[in-house]
Amino acid sequence: MSSKKIVCVTGMPGAGKSVVSEVFRNKGWKIVVMSEQLKRRYVKEGLPGESFEKFASRMREKYGRDIVARLCLEEVREEDKLIVMEGVRNWEEVELFKRVGETLILAVHAPPKLRKERLLSRMRDSEESSVEAIERRDRENLKLGIGEVIALADFMLVNDGELDLFKRKTEELVKKILDQGECGDRG
Repeated sequence: MSSKKIVCVTGMPGAGKSVVSEVFRNKGWKIVVMSEQLKRRYVKEGLPGESFEKFASRMREKYGRDIVARLCLEEVREEDKLIVMEGVRNWEEVELFKRVGETLILAVHAPPKLRKERLLSRMRDSEESSVEAIERRDRENLKLGIGEVIALADFMLVNDGELDLFKRKTEELVKKILDQGECGDRG
């Protein structure tokens, strides 16, 4: 399985991870959205009244901090060679992916005010549609270790302007990764 290239896309909620994944998808990469794998388990195993965040925390306590990464690897087939893991939250997940293939980390950053605006616009009817809920979610992500993953990223894309410009920057980076074989163990 060492012929696999895995890009771990990380970033705070609303930074633009799904936009990055879409660009990779259009270039033929397999996309695994980490939160979707956990949501499937939540539907089956969530306790009555348990929030998704509490469920995720319980799963990590019970099965280890890399449980979501292990669930994601169940979606990867032998023939999948170019893989994006969207939503990496902690270093244990990165370490697991490094055992599966050449791995790099791509962090997506957007200013907090802009992320909040984006999240509020797409969560209109949700109970999580308040600034306080968004800030709580940010703190939970930081507790999980996302800050360490972002700090140790091989690449950083800043998403603070027009969508078309961000997509072009992402396309340039994807081309660089493919052309130069920019995957590899960097530490």
